[in-house]
Amino acid sequence: MLPIAAALLAYAGSLGGGFVFDDYKVFVDRPLLVKGDWWEAAFGTWHMPLANRPLVCATFALQPTFGLPLATAYRIGNLALHIVCALLVLGVV
Repeated sequence: MLPIAAALLAYAGSLGGGFVFDDYKVFVDRPLLVKGDWWEAAFGTWHMPLANRPLVCATFALQPTFGLPLATAYRIGNLALHIVCALLVLGVV
């Protein structure tokens, strides 16, 4: 339970914010991932921060929003992935 509590505590203040830095290029200026077109986002002709990273683009495209603001939904998905990875590392150690 300690890794889960630590992750929730670390992310508690960041869930309500908007997009920052290169997120505008990925989700706002060219919202391919929001539309679910992860293949074009990963391998398209337009260069973006997630170019040539198909697994990352696929996970972003598959994250449902559940009626949440888009930035919050992606942060919750990121938090879930971090918690799963922390538990896997704990299991291996």
